[in-house]
Amino acid sequence: MRNLNVVLKPEPYQRSFFTQRERMSGMYCGRGTGKSWVMHGKGSLALANGENVLYLTPTNSLLRKQMMPRICANLRSWGLEPTWNKADESITVAGSPGILWGASYLNYDEVCRGIDGISTVCYDELAKCEDIEELFAAVVPTMRGAKFPPQQIFASTPRKGSQCDRMVLKGELGRVVTGATIDDNTHVTAEERANMKEWLKGDLFDQEILGKILAGDVECAVFPKECFGRIWLPPRGTPSMGIDCAGYGRDCNVFYVIDDVHILEKHKVEVADTFEMNNIARRLISKHGIRQVSIDGTGGYGQGIYDMLKIDPQLDVHFVNFGGAAEENNKFANARAEMYFRLADGMRREFRLDDAETEEELRILSSETTTSGKALLIPKETIKKVLGRSPDSADALALAYYWRKKLSTINVANNSLYDGGRRMFG
Repeated sequence: MRNLNVVLKPEPYQRSFFTQRERMSGMYCGRGTGKSWVMHGKGSLALANGENVLYLTPTNSLLRKQMMPRICANLRSWGLEPTWNKADESITVAGSPGILWGASYLNYDEVCRGIDGISTVCYDELAKCEDIEELFAAVVPTMRGAKFPPQQIFASTPRKGSQCDRMVLKGELGRVVTGATIDDNTHVTAEERANMKEWLKGDLFDQEILGKILAGDVECAVFPKECFGRIWLPPRGTPSMGIDCAGYGRDCNVFYVIDDVHILEKHKVEVADTFEMNNIARRLISKHGIRQVSIDGTGGYGQGIYDMLKIDPQLDVHFVNFGGAAEENNKFANARAEMYFRLADGMRREFRLDDAETEEELRILSSETTTSGKALLIPKETIKKVLGRSPDSADALALAYYWRKKLSTINVANNSLYDGGRRMFG
């Protein structure tokens, strides 16, 4: 290939990833240290060099909305002409024999089958992968027949109690850069540093800012590890729905439909007016036989759909202001704390969660006790800073579960029987 005008300005702790080719190496540091910048920079350089690359991220959404566009932007800035095939999530460069395949920790197995000749593998936020050994078992065979010395690089913020934490501590992931913090990254402004640190305290600060590997669950976790990974149970109970309303910002409107033991359906839409939200809700109500709906009333975004649904005499509709008073106001500082603790209690007993995005949002949730002895959750802004997004899915699920204890009363009053979410008669 022709000479490229590549301009990269790595920090000292990032340089080895661009100057050395080790079989396995990674960055295990706090947020704001440029880990993802190293990943998409390394992946872009390998592709520009004619290599076959496999690039993995936690979710398909993150891959499509952030990583693939960033790689294409890098290549264009170097005078290359990338082609992004969104059908199979691959990038090629005009005049180069290489190809970059994109995948997530949710679909890597189907992507890895049938491809080979991969010489560079990039794992972004590896700690979010639930089974790293299974991931490696699928990825390593793709590196047979590579024309360049194979290398695997990863980057991640530690995740309390994760498999990745344990593997790093045991030295099973090669050479690992640790100890770098946002203060070492000269590309981050003082205002950005202050903003990142403002909402993080205690264990969260140590893990998310300092990049320390901590033992066990998040301090004062609302959803400890025993809430997750439970065996599947058959559908049971009357369906209910939670709707988290986002208005017209960057957050998502999320509809969660559940029964007593698991998720029946999850639907996300980024921008939707009241009429579209109502149409989605009505479709789900009809499909699943929903009898109860709880709507996010914080900020007033859900007022329109609440007004449209509350006129239905067959529906038990709740408008929940997260900052409003809790039903058990002697235990909980507000409705937000109460609904999440009710969900956590349900997950300890019988409710099963099989949605990776929602699990990530719940695992980071912790609480504290007010001076009056009531449970109070960490601010939602703290979660946004850590995740890089609003916990919309978790909010919708907590809403869906909040008032399920009323459903038995509703069923008796309506003399109705349900089977797996579908009304049989009544």
